[in-house]
Amino acid sequence: MNRRDDLSGLATDAVRILERMRHLCSVREYCTSDIRQKVMKALDTSDSRVGTGGDGVSGSAGLFPGHDERSSCGESDRSGIAGRIIESLKADGYLSDLRYATAFARDKSSLSGWGAGKIRYALSIKGIDSETVGAALNEIDASRASDRLDRLLSAKYKSLTASARSSRMMSGAAEGMVPDAACHTEPDTDSSLDDGHPSAGTDYVIRRKLIAFALGRGYSYEEAVRAINGIMNVNSMK
Repeated sequence: MNRRDDLSGLATDAVRILERMRHLCSVREYCTSDIRQKVMKALDTSDSRVGTGGDGVSGSAGLFPGHDERSSCGESDRSGIAGRIIESLKADGYLSDLRYATAFARDKSSLSGWGAGKIRYALSIKGIDSETVGAALNEIDASRASDRLDRLLSAKYKSLTASARSSRMMSGAAEGMVPDAACHTEPDTDSSLDDGHPSAGTDYVIRRKLIAFALGRGYSYEEAVRAINGIMNVNSMK
């Protein structure tokens, strides 16, 4: 059911804003907080047009029929109008935090490689409640998310080992340019490589960096360790 009649206490400007929000929400998903910001901004713009003429409906007079056109629409008035517009959008199915959160979670997981922690935090900033966030996260394919983490960490592992190998080669070249007596120092186990593979010291450093990388992406410590163990075990056998 279309609830435009529910806004009968408002006039042309508010209804025009409602129609604009309906159009936006029909093109892509929005959350309540995003739409509220857009509505409030539109109401502020409408309120600033008091006395500008045009279609004869502007400012507070346009938003509240019978309102004194010489005074501006107060914050509580705008908030009330925004609430009624949002209520109408939700009632007509244009606006849904669950749909938005589900689409956001799927996109960030599949396209950006985010883990549940980062997705949960981003949605909470949008003011979406924990129950809705949890329902959205449940729509993520756990198997695919695990595969994406494996691919991300595999690529990061290759980058880190290549960097360690390059650093070792540069260090060796630098040592060749100084007298032999000056080179008689203990080896740096954190950057040494044996047959192109990380040593025990380098392995520890790389593991720490991989864990930090995974946690930064929003994956749990347990998820990170599982994936890293698998990657490092496979590469140790090569």
